[in-house]
Amino acid sequence: MAKARLAGRLTVILHADIVDSTALVRQDEQLAHRRIQDCYQRLENCIRQYGGRSRERRGDAVLASFDRASDAVSAALAFQIEQQASNSH
Repeated sequence: MAKARLAGRLTVILHADIVDSTALVRQDEQLAHRRIQDCYQRLENCIRQYGGRSRERRGDAVLASFDRASDAVSAALAFQIEQQASNSH
């Protein structure tokens, strides 16, 4: 009897969390909400740009999946560059 072949697919998970969002919420909840939404939008654009799929938002975190690790890393790096530019304004 031939062994059944398992068909599998590698999925790479990216979990991103916004640093110090709790402290910002304590200072100014409306400002925190706007900034978090802005971060979500930019991150999800980067995720899509590199072939990923945003799976879930939870609090101040995003969970995304990619077919390749290099795409997840590229999306994360692109977001960090955009975030740094945004923070410098």
